[in-house]
Parts: sequence; structure tokens; C-alpha cells
Amino acid sequence: MTVPGARPDGAGATFLTLTESARRAGAARWVESRLFAVTGGWATSAPLPAAQVHFAGQSAHHARHAELWRQRIPVLAWVDPDALTIAPSGPVEAALDRLVGIAGGDGAGGENGSPGALPLLAGLARVVLPRLVVSYQRHRARCSQVADGPVIDTLDVVLADTVDDWRRCEGMVQELAVRPHDLAAVHQFVDDLERLLVQVEGAPGLLEPLRHGG
Repeated sequence: MTVPGARPDGAGATFLTLTESARRAGAARWVESRLFAVTGGWATSAPLPAAQVHFAGQSAHHARHAELWRQRIPVLAWVDPDALTIAPSGPVEAALDRLVGIAGGDGAGGENGSPGALPLLAGLARVVLPRLVVSYQRHRARCSQVADGPVIDTLDVVLADTVDDWRRCEGMVQELAVRPHDLAAVHQFVDDLERLLVQVEGAPGLLEPLRHGG
């Protein structure tokens, strides 16, 4: 017997309903818009010219992704695209808030104990982008080849861009994190972000909802 909505490959996951797909697109639009703002700010304040160029390009990627996700929110009478463009969870919003700004030059720590550029970059490369990739991969696995062609096309674009940005960011972290105190600051900030995001159901991931009851 065929279970309605079940995947034909027997993986166990069901296809997303129209409402679930709309909510996922809205959450992705919010995350991409937030990352557009974060990396756009880094493009003007990063201490290294090469980093500024990279972040300008990455910011443009996130802007394009946000618009693509806006287009994937179904045009329905009861669907308000802006109302659906919300943070997937409080911890995700808090984690991305922690990435704002480039403080303290290119070192490990900024003023008043705030993270420096390197820990912020590591947080993006080692927590946010890999989790976003995992969420997009999960989303794609729950798409129907018949009904979700435009969504699959969008996911293919954003996944390719995000994986490329992830690799470039990680490369910069490895080039810059060469001193013991740099490594300590990177590990501390990455750990802080992970502690926020383990509250999200199904971790690793970035677009999943909170666990029931917390």
C-alpha cells in the first residue's frame, strides 16, 4: 500500500506539503536576508582587501538567494510572503545576531570582549554555512520531482553558491588562525554558537523549528 505523501525511494521522509514548503521558503528567505546584511557589513569593514572582495561577492549571493526564496513562496490568497519571512527559531536569530560587525581588526578579540574578525568568520564558516547546507539538502530530499521543480531549481542554485562560500570562508580561517590565542578564540566562539543551535530540532541544521516545548 502506498502511503500518501511518502517518498518513492523508501527513505521514510514525506514530501513537504504546500504550507510546509511555504514556511520553509519564508524561513530561508529570512536567513538569506540576514546573511546578506551581515556579509555586506563585513565587506566594508573587514581588515583585508581580499576579504572585502570575497564578502561583497558572498553578500550578493545571499541577496540573490533571498529573492529566489521570495519567488518560491506560493501565491495564495491566505499566504502573506512577508508574514512568513521570519526567523526559523529564536536560537537561529540569536546566533546570526552574534555575527554582526567586524570588531577588533583581524585579530581574535575586539573591544569590550567582543569577538574579533577571525572568530566571527569562523562562526560563519564552521557553524552557520555548514548547517545551512545541511538544511537545504534535507529540504531537497523532501521535494517531489513532479510537483516541486522550481523549488528544486532554487535549491540547486543556493546549494552550489553556499558550498562555494563555505569552502572559501574556511580557507580564510585556516590561513588566519595560526596563533595559539587565535585558535582559542575561534574555538570558544564556535562553541558558543553551537550551544545556541543545539536547541534546534534535528541539529545539525539551520532551518528546522524548535523542539516541542522548548
